[in-house]
Amino acid sequence: MEKFIAGADVGYGQVKIIFGNSLNSRTKLLFPSVVKREEIGRVILPGLMQNATKVTDKYWLDVDGTDVQIGENAGSFESRIEKSIISRNYDNYKVMTLGSLAMLLQEKELGSADICLTIGTPKTVVDEMKKNLISILSGEHDFKVCWFSSEGKKEYKNIHMNINKVDVFEQGVGAFVSLSMLFDEDGNIVGLDKASAIGSVAVIDFGTYTTNFVYFANGRYESRKSKSIYDFGTVNIINMLRDEIFSVYGIYFPPHIINKLILINDSKKILIGGENEGIDVTELKSKLLHSSWRKLSKYIKDSVESAVMAANQSGNTTNLKIVFTGGGSKLFATMLKEEFTGDKFVYSRDPIFDNALGFFIAGYFASKE
Repeated sequence: MEKFIAGADVGYGQVKIIFGNSLNSRTKLLFPSVVKREEIGRVILPGLMQNATKVTDKYWLDVDGTDVQIGENAGSFESRIEKSIISRNYDNYKVMTLGSLAMLLQEKELGSADICLTIGTPKTVVDEMKKNLISILSGEHDFKVCWFSSEGKKEYKNIHMNINKVDVFEQGVGAFVSLSMLFDEDGNIVGLDKASAIGSVAVIDFGTYTTNFVYFANGRYESRKSKSIYDFGTVNIINMLRDEIFSVYGIYFPPHIINKLILINDSKKILIGGENEGIDVTELKSKLLHSSWRKLSKYIKDSVESAVMAANQSGNTTNLKIVFTGGGSKLFATMLKEEFTGDKFVYSRDPIFDNALGFFIAGYFASKE
């Protein structure tokens, strides 16, 4: 059985996975955090399958004899928070995390794997769920990855995983770890940024539903100085843009489609039909971002002030770093860089996957123990 490391950032809106067998041999996977248990039958037409390009467009899972959909096939953008995370359904975490790994192993034409897993969860649930998550994720797991043949017949491949070690952290911790690394131009990890271990680091994490503030001093997580600062995230912008497009053009786009186009792919157009047709939402997107930024910037400023105050208390002001990460930091990158300048502000090269990469790095070193 081949050995791998996996770092999984399970957020309210997206699951981000970093998977590989060494620090600089890794794969990224991203899909919405939603799980739906339903008999699929032969509802997918072969013609549609020919255009599928992503793992979650093509595959489903058979878990204990029941078809389970995850990702974009599983339902509406708004339903995921109820079905997957806030309901405290530990089995959904299992399906979202291990199911995605099973599909990835299918893509890599592997039938089994031995995996050291580090998982991140929202701050509001991690303490309550840690022991239960470790228990349900650890050990031997069997999945059937199912898809449809060109004749519309359902086919399966058995995937066996041994999760030999599980660690659970909260989001923000992973970003601190990944941004404490030194990278070359190709994104390879070449060493440790020692300044992160001796100074103060504040991580401002723009998530799907919340924006969180996580603080570290001398390389250690400070729980009393870390807090959830604002019930606002990228979903607010996505839903506003969805409503605006429907109001102006009379066309409804599912929010997860808008999310991919304006955030993940950073597209200026939402295409209808062929490649040469589409609605240019550049101005709508800009208007909504700036109106939202007026609300959000106050909380960001408060977080920056909290970071400076905490650094003053610990005598680490000269070594203070303030890190902006998460999907929202990509969405609001222009406004952030205009307002917050100077050496103490750090902007990630891959903010959506910062936490997952940090968990992957932690898992890599745990696997060596």
